[in-house]
Order: sequence, then C-alpha cells, then structure tokens
Amino acid sequence: IYLEFGASDRGMLLDAGEGTLGCLRSFRGAAAADRITRNLVAIWISHPHADHHLGLVAFLERRATLDGGAPPVLLIAPVSIRRWLLEYARA
Repeated sequence: IYLEFGASDRGMLLDAGEGTLGCLRSFRGAAAADRITRNLVAIWISHPHADHHLGLVAFLERRATLDGGAPPVLLIAPVSIRRWLLEYARA
C-alpha cells in the first residue's frame, strides 16, 4: 500500500511484498514509479512474513540506481527484517 502525503510528492510504503515494485510500475507507469520510489520517506513492514517484506530489496536496490540519488528512507520494521537485510547484503 502506498500512501501519498498530499501534494508534497512524498509518501510511505506500507509493507512490500514480492512484486510490489512491479505492480507500482504497471499501475502508475515507469516514470511515476521511479518518482515514488525516490521520494519515499518511510517504508513500514508490519511483520516478517514473506508476503509483507520480500519486495523490500527491490525498492532499496532501485532507489540506489536512480539518477540524482535518493534521500535516506526510514525503515520501520521488526528487528528480524534488519537481520535479514544484513544477511542479504553479505550474500
């Protein structure tokens, strides 16, 4: 679920299941999906089930490749998600 903060061009992602970025690209278009991905203020992961967090890496990787970079994003998630991301980064 993507929440847009009014006309500020900022938003928050509530959970990021596998395929979330692809769905966003299909629904909004590639350019809008990149704008949304760049302007995310926070990503909230409710719990560590795969259907709520497996798309997180795709968002973070896409943010890292966008022209002009992207400001830091606040990740609000269970501690186990942090450990999972660290393990993923080491692989």
